[in-house]
Amino acid sequence: MFIVRLAVIALLLPLPAFAGDVLQPTGENDVWSKYDFVPGTKLLFFEDFSKPDPKKGALSRFKAPSARLDIQEKNGAKWLRCRPPCTLDVILPEKLPDHFTVDFDMLSPTEATNGISNGLSFYAVNADGSLIDDHPTATSSPGTLAFANSGLGANNEIAGADRFDAQGLIHFSWSFDGKNVRGYVQQIAGLNSSDIAMPKSNRLRLEFSGGDDPTLIDFNVPVWVTNLRIASGGNPVSFAELSKKGRLSLPGILFDTGSDRIRSESTPTLTSVAKMLTEHPELSLTIEGHTDNQGTASGNQTLSDKRAAAVKAWLVAKHKVAVARLEPQGFGQTKPVGSNDTSEGRQANRRVEIVQRVAK
Repeated sequence: MFIVRLAVIALLLPLPAFAGDVLQPTGENDVWSKYDFVPGTKLLFFEDFSKPDPKKGALSRFKAPSARLDIQEKNGAKWLRCRPPCTLDVILPEKLPDHFTVDFDMLSPTEATNGISNGLSFYAVNADGSLIDDHPTATSSPGTLAFANSGLGANNEIAGADRFDAQGLIHFSWSFDGKNVRGYVQQIAGLNSSDIAMPKSNRLRLEFSGGDDPTLIDFNVPVWVTNLRIASGGNPVSFAELSKKGRLSLPGILFDTGSDRIRSESTPTLTSVAKMLTEHPELSLTIEGHTDNQGTASGNQTLSDKRAAAVKAWLVAKHKVAVARLEPQGFGQTKPVGSNDTSEGRQANRRVEIVQRVAK
């Protein structure tokens, strides 16, 4: 059984509860106004379990998956379900850089239970799967955010641990910039660390801890995870980059599945776009909506139109951007940037881009 010894720094913050049948966060954008997490610009790994390989199996993308793991449908989405304890490894196309992000959705059971749930922990391991000495571990659970060194005694360093209580769907986000580490649960930046860094490896272990007593193991609370994203790079909203390239892709803008409803986690990216427009009053943008090829071409065209229009409406309503400066345009599935045969490709294709408009 995996054990992390933590010296806890208590910082109690309230967290709104979410009903178990809610697939996406429902907080209003003003509640998320101080949330500043922006995912990395280069997608290294993404999995929403929506299209598993029928020949190789649902967990074929992962290395060394343990028992007690399966894929289940819940609330209209596919989820990785673990009945703890479970482990599985993510193999990345390159070693983790100094600056990278990890985020995912977790579904916490709402029913009363006497079981034990420690949520999801992740840490870097060597390429052969062996443990790195004193490896720092990031832990996300309905009750705890923690980032700590796993060494014992004097070598045990704690970056922080903050407790939360919530049920239903929870979005967890982690931002790593060398030794500067921030952990978020929903809209709250619940953890800040500047003591230890995640080792640079191309292999991350995901661990769902729980009691392993064979007589009690089935009392452990199942943990459900989806939309697991690992990305490298910094904030994509840069006027210099826009001026240089003429367009920017904005991976931080997310929507409910099959909908034009903007997810609350999109607030930092949208706010950055609004700030750029405020600082550069001469700037006008075309807002492009793009989809993957799941569904029909006509349905995807309509969806991309609506999503581009929703982004414009948000900027106009929230930041009073002049309507004439924004032109929404949907392209459906016609301009993919990745393969629709992979999870990463489909995620990259589901995107919003902003394009600098040249004055006529």
